[in-house]
Amino acid sequence: MLDWRARIDVRVIDVTEQPEVAAQFGVWSLPTTIVLAADRNVAAINQGVASERKLREQIERCQRIGSEHMRCSAPVNESTS
Repeated sequence: MLDWRARIDVRVIDVTEQPEVAAQFGVWSLPTTIVLAADRNVAAINQGVASERKLREQIERCQRIGSEHMRCSAPVNESTS
């Protein structure tokens, strides 16, 4: 399996602080993991916990269809207040 650590950008979004980002991607449950292709189009959305295997498969699928670099966003934080 390929090592993607040097080729992906993981971002954690607090949906209470950035509700516009959550709305943009239709996030309605937490955690949600969104895999974006290099062109910033959504390649996959995972509602709930996604396994490492599933995320690797999604990233590899994007790579196979021509994306040279991946960007991943993961709106996963809930407000505790």
